[in-house]
Amino acid sequence: MRGPALSLCSAALLGCASTPPAPPAAAALPKPGLYAVLKTARGEVELRLFKDDAPKSVAAFVERGKAGGFDGAPFARAVPGAFVQAA
Repeated sequence: MRGPALSLCSAALLGCASTPPAPPAAAALPKPGLYAVLKTARGEVELRLFKDDAPKSVAAFVERGKAGGFDGAPFARAVPGAFVQAA
């Protein structure tokens, strides 16, 4: 009786043996394109800016953002997957 119990305990302990930690994930490469990050009370939102399709709009957006023109600005509306409009 002692033999099977000892075998069972040994198997259980071997199953608990630690495995080496996984190596850290490689740093993700930056995505191609131009992005803006909005920091809100509910988290961050990443926006992709299409400077080839709308160069004047993107330039105006970037200039306003760098000047702090969006700091504290409320959202007028947001359409998921489409656009965000500041008030």
